[in-house]
Amino acid sequence: LKHQRRVAVKVLRPEFAASLATERFLREIQIAAKLQHPLIVPLYDSGAADGLLWYTMPYVEGEALRSRLKRERQLALDDALHIAREVAEALDYAHDHAVVHRDIKPENILLSGGHALVADFGVARAVSEAGGQLITSTGSALGTPAYMSPEQGTGDPGIDGRSDIYSLGCVLYELLVGEPPFTGPTPQAVIARHVSQPPPSLRVVRSGVPAGVEEVIHKALAKTPADRYRTATRFVEALERAGETTRRPGRVRWAVAASLMTAVVLAVAWIAVPRVFFGVALNPSVYVVASVLDPEGASAGTDYKAWEHGLRDALRQVPDVTVVESTRTYDGVMRLGGSPRDLEYWLEVARVLGAGRLVVPTVVEGAEAVQLVAEVYDVQGGRAVGRAAVESSRSLVQVAAAAARVAERLFGLRAGVLQTGVPRVEEATRAYVAGAKALERWDLETAEARFREASTLDPDYAGAHFSLAQVKAWAGHPVDQWLGAARTAVAQGAQLAGGREAGRARALVAIAERQFAQACALYDSL
Repeated sequence: LKHQRRVAVKVLRPEFAASLATERFLREIQIAAKLQHPLIVPLYDSGAADGLLWYTMPYVEGEALRSRLKRERQLALDDALHIAREVAEALDYAHDHAVVHRDIKPENILLSGGHALVADFGVARAVSEAGGQLITSTGSALGTPAYMSPEQGTGDPGIDGRSDIYSLGCVLYELLVGEPPFTGPTPQAVIARHVSQPPPSLRVVRSGVPAGVEEVIHKALAKTPADRYRTATRFVEALERAGETTRRPGRVRWAVAASLMTAVVLAVAWIAVPRVFFGVALNPSVYVVASVLDPEGASAGTDYKAWEHGLRDALRQVPDVTVVESTRTYDGVMRLGGSPRDLEYWLEVARVLGAGRLVVPTVVEGAEAVQLVAEVYDVQGGRAVGRAAVESSRSLVQVAAAAARVAERLFGLRAGVLQTGVPRVEEATRAYVAGAKALERWDLETAEARFREASTLDPDYAGAHFSLAQVKAWAGHPVDQWLGAARTAVAQGAQLAGGREAGRARALVAIAERQFAQACALYDSL
């Protein structure tokens, strides 16, 4: 450069550049270059050469926040809040100038001289505006799925600064926990979880995070933009108030008493906090359902997956019970490694997932029938705290239906209060269960084929229509290829397993019809 300044030159990947309108991209970059704030890394210049699009910015001495996260994994609360505060200041300035970042993530936050600087402002918008709807429709991410708001992930063209607030909430979550709130094997899986699942509790992984701080972060991660903070600064101010409440020293006259109480607190801590396992809080209302095991602990085989699936569906309908999704359970198995074949293994999986209860379904073979047995274990102590059993024929339809009766007995509920949502055709049940098993592994192609088979074999099976639509949406198929199945599921909603699955079906239709606020509200209500 003429004045010997050190700069960083960034070049867009060729596959992006080839699909963009060059002049529109450069014009949008020029708009972002007008941002002048001490916590925003400015854009110096931009251009095109040999079919590639590039832009330059100052070379910043220091490191990206991602590098620090890789080194430390989790940051102290004060450090995390300091970084969030400075990012929020940069965001509010940009939002006041009608610029939304759209790609807030640790890689775009640079640490230098004790400050957090936000880089790449306006680049995601420039790509979006220059490429129209092409990028989104082809599945290439405008933004980064791990930090993407539900409205951004579903392609809502009207996103505003509250999308950046959601992304900042994801970053802060990762600074405290060590990983983003939603992960998955594919970008589509991650986006689907942003849209449909509540964020996992921070305090399950890091119990030292104040409850008030967790509440504030969860508000920033609300599915509906209107339920989040109006500005990034308000978000951080709420965080600082919540954090300060836990750090404020007590009155002097209590100092001596507090010191004397320390020994007593330490002595009874194990009793007073019975649901903490090596620093991970275990929630007694969260249940993990193990894979089907026989009395000796070996796998009972694929045929009885209908028993496990039906039990999980029934438990979702029990008041004040949260059931870990099978895909998350499979993620826990993958993180733990090994072979999930015995009780101790599944207790460890439940601990990894922060669940306080483990449900182990088993099958006792008889001469003409089978007995379906479910035992509930307290994960903290590893002891059985509940048991129920029901006899059933070997028909998979009957096995799936009997699962609801077992759940009713486990919780002392009136017979028939839980819905089964099972098909009437044996082969449809078999196909659906095979699809559910494939979905656990995130094998979307196989899951789609099996769910389509189930819906063909039993056209009145609402669950198969819903699952087919959901999988096709997650796989990125055009809306017109799955909207019909979603509408069929809604029309047959009375046959779905409980109000939660019916709500998910309605939310899926709302997404297809681009009613994003309605979809987010439906997911929030589940």
